[in-house]
Amino acid sequence: MASHLLEVKGLETRFFTVEGTVHAVNGISYHLDEGETLAIVGESGCGKTVGVLSLIKLIPDPPGKVTGGEVIFEGLDLTKLKRHQLENVRGNKIGMVFQDPTMSLTPVMPVGRQIAETLIRHKKLGEKAAKEKTIELMELVNIPQAAQRYGDYPHQFSGGVRQRIMIAIAISCMPKLLIADEPTTGLDVTIAAGLLDLVKGLRETIGLSMIWITHDLAVVAGLADRVIVMYAGQIVEEGKVTDIYETAKHPYTEGLLSSIPSVDSDHDSRLKTIGGMPPDLLEIPNQCSFAPRCKYVIDKCWNEQPSLMTVMAGRKSACWLAEKIGD
Repeated sequence: MASHLLEVKGLETRFFTVEGTVHAVNGISYHLDEGETLAIVGESGCGKTVGVLSLIKLIPDPPGKVTGGEVIFEGLDLTKLKRHQLENVRGNKIGMVFQDPTMSLTPVMPVGRQIAETLIRHKKLGEKAAKEKTIELMELVNIPQAAQRYGDYPHQFSGGVRQRIMIAIAISCMPKLLIADEPTTGLDVTIAAGLLDLVKGLRETIGLSMIWITHDLAVVAGLADRVIVMYAGQIVEEGKVTDIYETAKHPYTEGLLSSIPSVDSDHDSRLKTIGGMPPDLLEIPNQCSFAPRCKYVIDKCWNEQPSLMTVMAGRKSACWLAEKIGD
């Protein structure tokens, strides 16, 4: 059997603050195959963004630090690479699209130049060749009048187009892996849908493998092959997107799915919510982290933290009652 493109083993990330140690990511393990799209979902603060930033050491250090685990990418453990070695991976073999393009793009540099810099740095192209390639990339991500807009600045573009520029930067070196951190946040529904269609097309055109981070399970329905659900710095469910939509095997996933608005809903009906609050990550729980918010809670949940277990073919869940949920 061929090895995975990416394999994460027991990844742990901590933030050492004056209030104490924040246990942001707690021993997560998963894999990604070539050509596959993996969605990582969960509410704010669950560790999904910190988890992927930890893969290529983009968390602020200090206070953040990867304290355990391995990140095997194309046979190399990224956690063991020196800074200059990792810089040859970032942008070159692994591209990243951040949530807010306004904060990620340099406001005083033309967008064309910002795309070209990556090509000059990693592909050793000259100025003229880099500009020509940049215009091709701008056209690939559907930016109108790309040649004329090469010299424009970020503030001269809409939010949706700025995010397309970020995608152009991320794919400029034709990476093996693209990580997208909630790239549709702040965009209206129509623009967000267009961005999703663009990414789907790029996946087919240049053969990208992707990790797509979002809080919205509805977004990944037609995008992802598999889904990882995170809660309190841990993976609580994993499976094919079609299987998870059909039958959740963790009460948190069930809550996320039930909170998705439906066009068939009565306009007077209230949206369903998950009651309670996420746990304080300053402490390592000795019980199920979701127990205080769970309608299925039993005595065992208060006394022992469940690990991620295989409950059926292709499905994993960190719940003592996983086999009964959804049946």
